[in-house]
Amino acid sequence: MENLEVRSRKDASNPKILSVLDDAPAAGTSAGASVVCETMLTAGTGRTSPRLGESIQMAPCLGVIRNMIIDQHFAECGRMGRLLAAVAQNPRTLGLGIDENTAVVIDCGESFYVVGTGAVYAVKTATSATRT
Repeated sequence: MENLEVRSRKDASNPKILSVLDDAPAAGTSAGASVVCETMLTAGTGRTSPRLGESIQMAPCLGVIRNMIIDQHFAECGRMGRLLAAVAQNPRTLGLGIDENTAVVIDCGESFYVVGTGAVYAVKTATSATRT
């Protein structure tokens, strides 16, 4: 077994790493769960919803998981408004809010299931990527 480290978007685009990732699991906890997506939330208060005209801060990430934005510590930090704003700004993405002590297992990028003691909240628009 070979251990490949992906520390940047450039690393995630390496053909050797991409060929391994086709069949290998990718995992992360806390911000590490968000960084495997194409885009992640980098700032924004959780307890208040962004006001009209305000934007949340987002940044490009590794892109291992496409068409999805993950927000972590979701219920614990009251981040529904933040995730709704992120999906509104990126209407083709599916937003997932993951509680602490909870994980999402994505099956071949087409469906997912939840494990752990918390919940996962899915937010999508009419044009969001379809997943079940």
